[in-house]
Amino acid sequence: MGKKKEPPKMEAPTAPGWMATYGDLMSLLLVFFILLVSFSTMEIVKFRKAMGSMKGGTGFMEPDAGSSAIETDPIESEAFEEALEQLIEQLEQSEMADKLNVYWDTEGVRIVMQDAILFNPGRSEIKAQFYPILDGVIGMISSMQVAEVRVEGYTDDVPISTIRFPSNWELSVARATSVLRYIEATNVLEPRKLAAVGFGEYRPDVPNDSVENRGRNRRVEIYILKQK
Repeated sequence: MGKKKEPPKMEAPTAPGWMATYGDLMSLLLVFFILLVSFSTMEIVKFRKAMGSMKGGTGFMEPDAGSSAIETDPIESEAFEEALEQLIEQLEQSEMADKLNVYWDTEGVRIVMQDAILFNPGRSEIKAQFYPILDGVIGMISSMQVAEVRVEGYTDDVPISTIRFPSNWELSVARATSVLRYIEATNVLEPRKLAAVGFGEYRPDVPNDSVENRGRNRRVEIYILKQK
């Protein structure tokens, strides 16, 4: 009589095959959304919404961080957040939010200000009502380890020819220098880390084909570069 065949051994139950595919898909989606966040640039009007989700962490998640978010020094991050929030509150109270934008990334901060809130037409003296906003910008500078602050002046393509400003070159330089001088007077930064430059009408942000666009091109930009 032949030997009795033993029944085949049953393998231990495992997860269905589709679970592995599902897990991979979820991981890819997570990476995709992280990349979307890291490549985005947040304007000042969107900052307050983002602030709520950032608070409570050990670092400050910054837009434009390349392929991944980074964590900066917690003390510097907290001070930076507070300075930004104070600046936003000042803008809301002064109704200047639509004339000024703040962008930041791993390199530092860029502040774009339209000339209408800074200067009278054809002038380079800063309006007194804008001093509190510049004080807020100086607060941000004091909250960071700064390598350089560069102030850039821009105009539209409407010619100017006065004794003081023979062309838009001189006007743009004078406006950038006025902002730089205000920052320098606070002694928040060593003078060797300050720079001012004027580009006149030759680097427009948008085409000079309407009154609104010319207003956008007449601007001052402040670059606050972090110490590496």
